[in-house]
Amino acid sequence: MIKFADQFLSVVKDYETIIVFRHINPDNDALGSQWATVSFLRLLFPKKQILGAGLHQIVKGIDYPPSDQIEDYQFTNALGIICDTANHERVDDQRFSQCKSIIRIDHHPIHDLFGDVLLINEQSSSTCEILALMFKHIYIDPLPKQVAQYLMAGILSDTIMFSIPSVSSKTFQAASYLTQSEIKLSDIHASLFHYSENEFVFINELRSNIKRSPCGLAYVVVNRAMLEKHNMHPNKAKEYIFALSQVKEFKVWAIFIEIEVEGKSLYNGSLRSQSVVVNNIANRFNGGGHPLAAAVKHLTLYQVTELIEECCQKIISEEVK
Repeated sequence: MIKFADQFLSVVKDYETIIVFRHINPDNDALGSQWATVSFLRLLFPKKQILGAGLHQIVKGIDYPPSDQIEDYQFTNALGIICDTANHERVDDQRFSQCKSIIRIDHHPIHDLFGDVLLINEQSSSTCEILALMFKHIYIDPLPKQVAQYLMAGILSDTIMFSIPSVSSKTFQAASYLTQSEIKLSDIHASLFHYSENEFVFINELRSNIKRSPCGLAYVVVNRAMLEKHNMHPNKAKEYIFALSQVKEFKVWAIFIEIEVEGKSLYNGSLRSQSVVVNNIANRFNGGGHPLAAAVKHLTLYQVTELIEECCQKIISEEVK
């Protein structure tokens, strides 16, 4: 990460306005990496204008700042830093293209080579891991508590408490560095993974409505009536994909959330897998992500059916191998 850190600083120092972006429908890795970068740069360069872009979406986790109000003219001579975003369509504020130069910091598989400086490591467990190790080379002292909390939330969330295959010794090096900042892991864990009684009931209803395909696919479709019943925001509801996990017989599992877009009912979805690669399927359905964890957006109900069929075909083909 020394090379990444050097490249990062060499570009940042030349700009007076820096705007940091994340992906749409952000998770904790997206928000954590964005606001850790904003806060860290404000610490290093108090005279520069450092801004965070995007619509503030509801996410289960720690409290993140609201996005800054940014005028069109501010993008023109700015450096844009895009965190945790695999393709340009998913940047949460398409005005990023007006920035004079773009740095991308990400851990997703590379499908879209947009940006001028690419600080991408597909082997990293999270973008927050990349940033923590970069910051360690730049900032000798322990990070400010708030910066460390943002990064730790992203790491814990994206790795599902250090349980996914991409977790490595570097992941724990990053976590070890962050714990020097007097953060309380138990508090961060509670913010990310504890839930209310209403959420408990919602999770039970999800599980009672699971549909199972003979191929080993399990999925649930959440309509707006169910969301309203539990006062659940669609962007928050998709995070309960974990309710279908850890079942040996479920080789791939998915959740599809009904949303309204310009008066039409469409569906955003999350896909997870034990070993079957699903991001190449998501790429064909307005989405993308990691091999075993991906997302799709704005699908019709017919497209949801098509995606389910493709997943089943992929599971079956993997079994034949």
